[in-house]
Amino acid sequence: MDSVLKHVQGSYIVAFQHNINFIMHLVYQHNVHNKDYIQKLVKIFKTWQVLGLFSGLDEISRSLNFA
Repeated sequence: MDSVLKHVQGSYIVAFQHNINFIMHLVYQHNVHNKDYIQKLVKIFKTWQVLGLFSGLDEISRSLNFA
């Protein structure tokens, strides 16, 4: 998913934008006790922020404490 979103973008961004908050929270909740996974998730998330792939990522970052 990460590669497609970063490299293809377009309609994939549009398709995921509506649910990105839900998706990120769900993935985080299911892996909260796996520090390695969370570190990888934060790295991907920060890349999406830098690339400006989705609106609302700053709010999601704050709610998940991705400092």
